[in-house]
Amino acid sequence: MNSRALSARILHAVLEDSISLSQALPAQLATQPGLRDPQLVQAIVYGVLRHYYEIDALIASLLAKPLKAKEADLQYLLQVGLFQLKFLSVPHHIVLNETVNAAKQLGKPWATGLVNGVLRQYLREPQALETPVKKKKSKKKSSADEHAELLCLEYNHPLWLIERLREAWPTHWQAILQANQMHPPMTLRVNTHRITREDYQSLLASKGIESHILAPASSALTLASPHRVEQLPFFADGYISVQDAASQLAAFLLDCPPDAHVLDACAAPGGKTCHILEEYPLISPLSKLAAECQKGAIKELVAVDIDKLRLTKVQENLSRLKLTATLKTGNVCEPETWWDGILFDRILCDAPCSASGVIRRHPDIKFLRYDEDIAVLQQQQMTILKALWPLLKTGGKLVYSTCSVFPEENTLVLQDFLANEPSAHEEVLSSSWGHAQTIGRQILPGEEGMDGFYYAVLRKV
Repeated sequence: MNSRALSARILHAVLEDSISLSQALPAQLATQPGLRDPQLVQAIVYGVLRHYYEIDALIASLLAKPLKAKEADLQYLLQVGLFQLKFLSVPHHIVLNETVNAAKQLGKPWATGLVNGVLRQYLREPQALETPVKKKKSKKKSSADEHAELLCLEYNHPLWLIERLREAWPTHWQAILQANQMHPPMTLRVNTHRITREDYQSLLASKGIESHILAPASSALTLASPHRVEQLPFFADGYISVQDAASQLAAFLLDCPPDAHVLDACAAPGGKTCHILEEYPLISPLSKLAAECQKGAIKELVAVDIDKLRLTKVQENLSRLKLTATLKTGNVCEPETWWDGILFDRILCDAPCSASGVIRRHPDIKFLRYDEDIAVLQQQQMTILKALWPLLKTGGKLVYSTCSVFPEENTLVLQDFLANEPSAHEEVLSSSWGHAQTIGRQILPGEEGMDGFYYAVLRKV
C-alpha cells in the first residue's frame, strides 16, 4: 500500500472511528514495514487535520454532488491529494499518479477517474477555488449558518471550539486559533544534574545544530528545526529528553523538600515523572546522610496511572534515563485500591483534560473533543482533586495542572474546590510566564514558544 492510501486509512480511523492520531498513525505504519516514506504519511495526516475545513470546502466546490457516507475513505483520499497540491512541494505528476493508484489500493478502481479529474481541475484553476464557500453560498442557509461556516473555514476549527475560545479569551482567541495551526517547535529538557543547559547548547552548536534558551524553564532548550533524537548528542545516555517547556514547569513548581514522599497522579507517559526525578534525585539507602544534605533529594516518587499499557511507557522512559520510581496501576479517584497509607509531602495532579492547549501538537483533538465533554471533564477533575487531597500531609503542596485553556477546567475547578475545602489555601504564583488568573496562571499556545498549560499551587494548612 502506498503512502497516500495509508494516509487515507489513518484519517478514516481518526475521523470515523474516533481513534487518536497518536494511536492510529503508528498502528497503520506498523502494517507497512517496507514503506519508503513514513515521514510523508505523517506530514499528510497532520496537515489534513490542521487544514481540514478549507480542504473539505475545496472538495465540495470541485464535486458535482457530495459523496455518499459509505465513500468516506474516498473523501479522505481526495483530502490527501488536495493537501499535497496546496501545501506540499511534491511534484504534481507524482501526487496525481500516487493518489490515483491509491484509489485502486483502497478497493475503489471505479473512482480513479473521479480522483484524477478532481485533482486536475484544482490544478487548472487553484486561485478561483481558494474561497469556495464564499462562491457557493446557498440560499437555503441562514446568515447565521453562513457566518458559522465561514468562521470554521477561516480558522480551521469546529464552531463550538471557536465560540468557547472567544468567550474565555476575548482579546486572545484569534491568536490562540492561529497558534493552533502552527507547527510546534521541538523542545528539549536538559538533565542539568548531568550537564548544564549552556554546555549542552554549545555541544549542539559543535554538531551544527542551532538552538535557543527558553527563559521560563531553566532546563528547556528549543531547536531551530526538528531533528531525530538519535542525531542528538547523548540522547541514549539520558542527558536530554523531548518535552515542551510549559510541561517542564511542573517539576519546579513542586519545590520538593529533602526526604520528600512525592506522588505523580495520572503519570503516563512519564515526562513529568522523569523530570521530577532529575530535579530531585532519590535518596540512596547506602548514602542516606550524604544525600539528605543534597538540596531536594527525595525519599520516593510514586507514579500512578489507570492505564497499565501506558504505564509501560513510563517505565521505558525511566529505564532510558536510569531513574527509579514506584509505579502503580490504579484509579486515582479510588486511592484505597493502590495507596499504602503513607501521606505525601508533594502531589502533582496532572488532571485529564480537553487538551485544548496542545492542538498544535495534536490536531486530531479538534475532532475527538466535543462541547459537552467540558462539563464531564470538569466534574472528573473535581473528583480527582477531592480524592487526592486527603493523601497530602499538613503543610504539603499540591500542584494542579492541565494542558487546557478553558477556565471551566482550570480556575473554576480550583475556585469550587477552595470554597469547599477549608484546609486548602492557594500559593500565589508570581512568575513572569503566562497570565495571572483568579487562581493560578495560564499559558496560552505559542506564548514564549510554549504549549497552552494551566498551573495552580495549593498548600494544606
